[in-house]
Formats: sequence, structure tokens, C-alpha cells
Amino acid sequence: MTDWHRLRKLPYYAVRPRLLKTQLNERQRRAAAYRSALARGDLLVVPEPRNGKTAFTVATPVHDVPDRILRDAIRSVKEQTYDRWELVLFDDSPSNRGLARLLDDEMRSCSRIRVLRERTGVGISRASNRILEEARGEYVVFLDHDDVLHPRALELAARCIAERPDVDWLFTDEDKVDESGEHHEPCFKPGWSHHLLLAFNYVCHMRVVRRQKLLEIGGYRPEFDGAQDYDAALRMLRAGGVFVHLPGVLYDWRAIPGSTAMRTSEKSMGQERAVSSLEEHLRSWPAGGGVDVRVLVPGGNVFHARRKPPADFGVTVLMTRERASARHALLDRVFDRRPHELIELTSEPDAGSEVLMDALERAAHPVVFMAPDGPFDREQIEEVLALLMVPRTALVAGRQVKRGRVDCSGWVVTDRRTLHDPWKGLRRRDRGYLNSALSASPRFMPPLRGWAAWKNSVVEAWRRASGEPAGWRLATGFHRCGYEVVTTPRVEWHHAEPTEPPSGPAPSDAPVRWRDWMERYAVAEL
Repeated sequence: MTDWHRLRKLPYYAVRPRLLKTQLNERQRRAAAYRSALARGDLLVVPEPRNGKTAFTVATPVHDVPDRILRDAIRSVKEQTYDRWELVLFDDSPSNRGLARLLDDEMRSCSRIRVLRERTGVGISRASNRILEEARGEYVVFLDHDDVLHPRALELAARCIAERPDVDWLFTDEDKVDESGEHHEPCFKPGWSHHLLLAFNYVCHMRVVRRQKLLEIGGYRPEFDGAQDYDAALRMLRAGGVFVHLPGVLYDWRAIPGSTAMRTSEKSMGQERAVSSLEEHLRSWPAGGGVDVRVLVPGGNVFHARRKPPADFGVTVLMTRERASARHALLDRVFDRRPHELIELTSEPDAGSEVLMDALERAAHPVVFMAPDGPFDREQIEEVLALLMVPRTALVAGRQVKRGRVDCSGWVVTDRRTLHDPWKGLRRRDRGYLNSALSASPRFMPPLRGWAAWKNSVVEAWRRASGEPAGWRLATGFHRCGYEVVTTPRVEWHHAEPTEPPSGPAPSDAPVRWRDWMERYAVAEL
């Protein structure tokens, strides 16, 4: 039976984020309903037919951890509401006899717990690989020896995988818990984005990985210890792995001395190895020139990763006739090193007008650049072109600023199918939530001007969304094609008039970047 006293101690946002002022009452109300539901079995996943195959292997390498903390980690697995699991622990402290006795006691107490050992310490990557070799589950859930799973973590992961059987890498939200058991710093992550992964490793904790796919890429590489999770994610992506975000704080990250939850500088050696892995990843792309990877935040694992566009990369610039008549000198100065042409538009295009599509048919170069109202320079153009080198990227926009604040950066779709600009109102130097305002950030719909895009991707998206309203058509098409649209904070435009999104509800298949799985399966529905 689940330890309900412990469950009541969990922060309410472990079930569903709410405003702080209502958090306590809601938590108490839902905890009671949750206990009743579990007693009836209403929230439990219906078990599949027993065929001798374990759904999940929880993988935990163990190295010189206090007994109390390790027991908490093991207990969090035993208390899962979903029972198709095994726990495989690798004892990487062969000289610690007290730890060995604890692990042996746990193994004798539960038939689903196994312990692996070597005569000498092998390190985190080799220990993880040994567990992978011995795992019986189709998916492996990685749990650090000093962290804790939410009681429903495996249950909700199983439901998500049932609806997305193609997923290779599932990641959830997380929070931190200190030595006294107090929870803090919840981390609510955005949906999957290749660009965000290039900036920081946000796809861990909790990560659930398809075992066979991880074995195919060679498992973990010991030479990247300290950044082994990041390196594995980048190689998984390169191998065509499918990443899915499961919203909800399902993992408690222990903030103790020696843990990166306390300070990322505790494991500074991983930063250099993360840069090496990023460089390797960028060089694997099918197009692009030189690679530039550097640390963006001193002491933090946030990176600037770019692959420069080829020197002969041509651009078609789109401008209205009124603006183009006075800007030929600007174009020649900005594009003096690149092939370029100017197409004058007969009128101001909206987000998906026939005027834009007619211009694309005449474009001679692979990339089109919808010029902003204000001035622009070579450095800004090179930034948007470099981000177009990221595979499956269709369009890159700059953000619009006014009076020192972001006026428009494009829009995401909320769970109510309305549009929201995550950066609107931020000061220009504000890092934003999760430092996301430092990195290229995904958008469903870009600003109407000041963007560069692959011509063929725009045409394909336009055709895939025929029948949608013109204002929504291009954005919907990008989503249906599986392309990414991003805004970069390193390019800023100045516009006289504010940019407004199309009115009316989003199309039925508009992506919800923060889908609330916890709402779908939480006690509020009971």
C-alpha cells in the first residue's frame, strides 16, 4: 500500500500546477479523493495479459550514498501504483560493505529487485550499460540513487506510451527536494524542441527510454561521464529517436552536496564534455559549414550551438514596393557576401496570404527572408540562416522590441486553444523561465515580418493545410509536416505598429505545447 503520509507531503504541483493561494486546499481535497479512487482501483492502469515481459526496468547505479537516502529512492519504486516493473541496482562501491548489505537486504525483500556488481568501480556510464544488458523491460526508467519518483510516475508513463507507442524517449517535469524533505523549484518544461535541446539538456528527470533503441546507439559512452545523459539524448536524436514530453512533476531531484541539483558547478567536468558532444552532433547534420559551440551562462549548463550556413547560400528578400524603393543600398551592403535577389510585393502579406505564395513561386534561392520594417544587418541575417541549418527547421524569426521590452516573439497554443506569446513584456535582457529567453524557442506561429524560411518548406506547409483559414494555414501546415518554427533572442527588430495574431480559435489539430496529462488522469475527473 502506498505511504499516504508521504504522499500528503508531496507538493500539490506534483499532481497539477495551480496558483499558490489555492494550492493547500486543493491538495488536501484531491488527496482524499485520490485515496478513495485508488481503493476502488479507478486510477490504476488495467494490467496487460501476463506474458513474462516486464514493462519497465528502473535502472539505478549506486555509488557511496547515505543509507537513508538510498532507501527513500528504493521505496519510491516499491510504492508505484503501476506494478509491472523491476528495479535493477548496480553496486559501484565494491569496498562499501554496509552498502552491499543494504542492497542484498532489499533484493531478498522483493523478488522484483536485482543487484549487479563488479569487483572494481566502473563509473556511471559503464554501470548504466550493465543494467541495460540485464534489463528485461521494454523501457528503462533511469533513477539516480539519491532521487525519488512520484507514486504515479510509472502509471502515467505507461498511459502515455499506450497512446504514443512510437515514443523512444519520454521525459517529464521535475522539482528539487532538500535534505529535510522540503520540495522547491518545480521545473515545468515545454514540449519537444530540437533547438531547446541544443541549448540545454531538458529531457532528463524523469527519462524513460526504449531499451532496444538505446542499445542500438551503443548505450552510454564512458568518455562522456558527467554529460552522459546529454550525449545519449543527442545521439538518440541523430538516430531518429522520437521524444515526447509528459507534463507533471513526477521526479524529485535531491539537492545535496555533490549533486548538480545543488549547483551545476559540482560537476563542472561535464560542461566540457557536453560541448564536445554538441560539436559532434552539429557536424552530423546534412548541411552547413563551420561549427560554433560555447557556454552561454558561466557556471551553468546553457549553451550557444550554431552551424554556419554555406558561403554560397542564396537568399530571396521579400519587401513591399514602398519599402523596397529606398532599401536597395541596404540589401547590397548586408548581402554583399551572399547571392541574393529582391522581390517587391504588391501588398503587405498576412501570415499566409496568396501574395506570399505568388512571391515564393518566383524566388530563385532556397531561403526567403521577409524583411522587417526597420533596419537589419549582416549579423542578424547570419543568425537566422544558421538556425535554419538545424534539421526539420522550417522558419526562424527575430523578436520585436519596443521601449526596451519584447513586444512580439510569436505565439504558442495554450491548452484552451488560444494563442500566447511567452516573451511578451520581458525586458530585453531577461532570461525568462528556464533561461528559455536566451535560446531559440519554439513557436506555433511566428511574427508576420522579420523571418527567414526554407522556400520548399513553406510551399509544402501551405499545401498540407488547404482548407484552413488563411491566417492559420501556414502555421497549421508546419505542424502537420512536423517542422519546427523558432524565435531567436539574438535578433531584434523595431516595428512602428504592434503585431497581433489572427483572431478566432486555433484549428482542431493545433499543437498544445504544454498538454496537461495530469488533468486527463487526475482526481478532478472522479
